[in-house]
Amino acid sequence: MQEARERIQYMKEKAEETPQISRFQEKVKEMAQAKPLRKVMEAQEELPLSVYYAGIIGSVALSLGLFVTGRRWASLLVGLWAPTIVGTALMPYFIKLFRPSERLGE
Repeated sequence: MQEARERIQYMKEKAEETPQISRFQEKVKEMAQAKPLRKVMEAQEELPLSVYYAGIIGSVALSLGLFVTGRRWASLLVGLWAPTIVGTALMPYFIKLFRPSERLGE
């Protein structure tokens, strides 16, 4: 009998959690369709790749300079900028690839 009560209580708790998940999914959809975010992404898409290449080369050169001068921890930190810049440069391409077409939302 006690086990049945625990099972019912567990099912009630799970039922209360389900609407929160759907509200979370709705919030994510709203954020994905936000106009300020689209403006930022459009500006990023217009940025030439040479800017990203310059940032990558600059961060690697700065990291090398810091390493040579003995500031190894700082060089590791700056050296991690390069993959971050590459990810930022590729972000518009991934968003275009995984974003559903505008017609599906109509």
